[in-house]
Amino acid sequence: MPRVWADWGQQDSDGRVWTFAGDSDQPDQLDRGVLVHAGPADDVRPAVVVDMLAEPWRTVVLLQELTPQGERPP
Repeated sequence: MPRVWADWGQQDSDGRVWTFAGDSDQPDQLDRGVLVHAGPADDVRPAVVVDMLAEPWRTVVLLQELTPQGERPP
């Protein structure tokens, strides 16, 4: 499972956490629907990639945290 650094407080207007593909240990494995370990080193949580936005100089990755049961929180 890919690992991606993310700041849980860094959210877009829809409440999705955003980060960059370059902040992952396996950026080539990131795609919509992929499960990842996300967060800073002291707060890693399961998440799913919900969207990817290709910019000319980087790719923005949008994440949704999963609950302990593997579901998206309400």
